[in-house]
Amino acid sequence: MTILVTGVSRGIGRAMIIEFAKKGYDVIGITRSIEGIDAEIKSNPRMHLIEFDWENYVGLISKLEKLKLPTIDILINNAASIIIAELIHTTTEDLNRMMKANVLGPLKLTQTLINSKKLSSGCHVVNISSMAGYQGSSKFAGLGAYSMSKSALVCLTECMAAEWGDFITPNCLCLGAVNTEMLKTAFPDYKAPVDDVEMASFICEFSLSSKTIVHGQVFSIKKSDPN
Repeated sequence: MTILVTGVSRGIGRAMIIEFAKKGYDVIGITRSIEGIDAEIKSNPRMHLIEFDWENYVGLISKLEKLKLPTIDILINNAASIIIAELIHTTTEDLNRMMKANVLGPLKLTQTLINSKKLSSGCHVVNISSMAGYQGSSKFAGLGAYSMSKSALVCLTECMAAEWGDFITPNCLCLGAVNTEMLKTAFPDYKAPVDDVEMASFICEFSLSSKTIVHGQVFSIKKSDPN
């Protein structure tokens, strides 16, 4: 089985590729830069790191082909970015950055992998959203652009199921507070009861076991809200 995870330089993404490799799977980790990624990951024969700037999709396919791995069975769109700005001060550039990183990136990557026949039939595509974008959840000042982009990722998942559901199995996980650098950026004084390794383990198990049971669904995965 081959698994591709984006945003693997730290946090949940890093913990996920370590977990998958421990289970004996080949893992492709996509990151903007491999600098700073520790030797444990770089030297693991089950882990295959690819630098990708989210623009050169032709180059990405070329790098994937060089790995000579089987088609991808699980795709986890985990990479994300955050901007802290109250709506009154949010610029068009802020919104474009959030949408590009958190919505257009997963869309374009999945689209490219489908068109290049890199995904296996029934590939489980797991989009990692946030409770910030979950309808009816608590919202916080300063996270408007981020919340909007994560809400759009939820809708994108449902659109993937509508248009690509005969070929892939898309689902979406809206994560609550997890102790990561992104959480610290948004809530410097808050410590969540869930850490990145715990959440990564949950996502791995969901990705491996649930595609025959759920399809085109959105799940809230929350234990707490920041105080």
